[in-house]
Amino acid sequence: MSIFSRATHEQELKHFLDTKTKDDIGIYYHHYHKQYSIFNIEEWTTEMKRFRKYVKKGEGIINPKNHRNPIIQGKQFYTFVFQDPDMSKNPQFDPMGLTFEDGTFVVSGMIYAFRKKENRDMSYKYIMGIKD
Repeated sequence: MSIFSRATHEQELKHFLDTKTKDDIGIYYHHYHKQYSIFNIEEWTTEMKRFRKYVKKGEGIINPKNHRNPIIQGKQFYTFVFQDPDMSKNPQFDPMGLTFEDGTFVVSGMIYAFRKKENRDMSYKYIMGIKD
């Protein structure tokens, strides 16, 4: 059984945010490795293509009701949650939601946090196949 502590996750996330460079655009909790990870635009482009394939096959969804604009480590972030439509296949919850300073966010799936709203919104539209 795993025990999740808000203080522990805040400390772990702080370490990753302190090592973030200007080229990094976001952060997420890697459920398999049980640690936070930072991504840049090149890494994220590869992920977006993979997620888009999941969505086209009906194996992934991003529900805009789960979009948040949390404060994390004193900074504004913009998030979405990538989920499997079959809720039994999602992780129980994403511990990143424990680190939101303006209220804990408990959700199944994977939370992706972006520093810029434009990156979150563009990613959402691309993955979901939404044309302007």
